[in-house]
Amino acid sequence: MAASYANWAPTLSAAPVSVWARRRTIINSVLDSLRLHLLQLTLKAVQAELDRWQETGLSVFRRLVQTLNLPALTLPESIRTPLDQLVPLPQTG
Repeated sequence: MAASYANWAPTLSAAPVSVWARRRTIINSVLDSLRLHLLQLTLKAVQAELDRWQETGLSVFRRLVQTLNLPALTLPESIRTPLDQLVPLPQTG
């Protein structure tokens, strides 16, 4: 077990700070949003939502968009996700 951890640990620690900040932003945003849609924000409730999402293919957020009949989101071709537009990563290379 320790050997396999050693294989990927240097990669994780070498990741740019912006990558970790972006991941933290995503996790915080999702948990804050789920707080509005779950009776209690517990690990068990979040796991149940993730399980349901995996089974149905629809997140609580997608269901809300459908319920409200919101139009589809259109993004410029160079932008893959809304997060890319809101919190862009610095260009490398």
